[in-house]
Amino acid sequence: MRARFPQGPQDRLPRPVVGDDRVLLRVHASAVNPADWYRATGPYFMRVMTGGLRTPKNAAVGSDVAGRVDAVGKDVTDFQPGDEVFGTAP
Repeated sequence: MRARFPQGPQDRLPRPVVGDDRVLLRVHASAVNPADWYRATGPYFMRVMTGGLRTPKNAAVGSDVAGRVDAVGKDVTDFQPGDEVFGTAP
């Protein structure tokens, strides 16, 4: 899978393993909202609290997603591969 992080170029990562109660999405669109922008450009204290002192805890930005279900865990009953979905990532 491909990933884009603010501190570097696009990178290729291994495909995530889907947990029993998890859904893997193939993201078609992601929005960078004001909270993401503030986290990246806001006051130093805010960047440290939300991103980590030396290395970001979660460097990926964009919490609003739309895409298609790629795989589901064995305990998932509400979604199946191929479903089109949208939502907000935690």
